Amino acid sequence: MNHYVKPPPGDYFLRYAKPSPQQCLAHHGILGQRWGKRNGPPYPLATKDHSASEKKAGWQKSLDKIGKSEDNQNSGKVKKKEPTSEQEKAVTTALATYGKFELKRSGKLTQLVEVGKRQLNQLLAGKSIENRNVGAFSDFDAKADRPIATNEFKSLNHKETIREAVTKVNPSKSRTNCRACSIASVLRTLGMDVEAIGSVQGGTLREAVEDCFKGAKVAEIYSPTKDRIMNFILKRCGEGSSGVMSARYQQGSRVMEHAISWAIKDGTLSFFDGQKGLADCSGYLDLLTSDGSSEIVRIDNLELDVDGAKKYIKNC
Repeated sequence: MNHYVKPPPGDYFLRYAKPSPQQCLAHHGILGQRWGKRNGPPYPLATKDHSASEKKAGWQKSLDKIGKSEDNQNSGKVKKKEPTSEQEKAVTTALATYGKFELKRSGKLTQLVEVGKRQLNQLLAGKSIENRNVGAFSDFDAKADRPIATNEFKSLNHKETIREAVTKVNPSKSRTNCRACSIASVLRTLGMDVEAIGSVQGGTLREAVEDCFKGAKVAEIYSPTKDRIMNFILKRCGEGSSGVMSARYQQGSRVMEHAISWAIKDGTLSFFDGQKGLADCSGYLDLLTSDGSSEIVRIDNLELDVDGAKKYIKNC
């Protein structure tokens, strides 16, 4: 029977002693590698650098997640997600709907729609200042006698001055008849003994002029200014002409629409307000608002429509 003989201790040290570098190959990292870098050089590996089996195992997806989490940790901030095109469209539609609701609630939407329609009519007609209801500029240049008086119309013994006319046009002192007062003021300066109706509710200056005169032509100037209005009247209307105009004026926090009269004498353009008895109201034109428009019409060369004028003028 063979018995195991324990080898001497020296044999153990010889058997398990560390071999020299020339006798073995050991892995101690990669030259140039840094802590936190994954997948080996180059860092990181592109998709094409992974084998089919690695892709199938989902390595790229897991590595992407790890890379994103590391980026967030390193930056200390989470990147904001950009909205999609569908989300941007939804937000734009919501804002537009809300804006339209607010305009409609405030009553400004109707005004904007009307201004848009008039401007569209101008573009379609190829005119810079006129719309479908505005006569050609030659209509303002035409020279004619004063409106034809009829047997139903009472005449003054003499033509009144502007200062005389504005004191007699509105004896009722009404503040709701500016359109009637503007027309009556001009008629008195043309020698007609008339007064404005005490109260005229609703309507526009265009409607009043078209009711009172035959073939009335109304010019409309958008974004009116004092210079634009004065240049237009002086350029298109001759010496001795007169008419009416309406516009929106800003008085403090209040915006009002008001009709006044105008006349050209000795080359000077005057503005007057028969409703308030002002022989000179040219200061109104310094208060014009930039939005809206101004209606201007010459009436001294038009024929009076007595039946229509009865809605605005007394003594017809």
